[in-house]
Amino acid sequence: MDKKRIAAEIAKIFDVKVTRVRTMKTGGEKGRNAKGRNFSKLATKKAIVTLKEGDKISIFEEGKSK
Repeated sequence: MDKKRIAAEIAKIFDVKVTRVRTMKTGGEKGRNAKGRNFSKLATKKAIVTLKEGDKISIFEEGKSK
């Protein structure tokens, strides 16, 4: 998924204005476990989304108190 598509989906689902999207890839490692068997961990992609001043996504504000 590219940054423009991520911004469009977040704006559509949460009804907010997205001003910036930064992405990073994580994981994707290969190795051996204690028994000598090979394993691989799938890579994932994370997105850090910046919203317009004053916009909030309410599900992330649920546990916070002022």
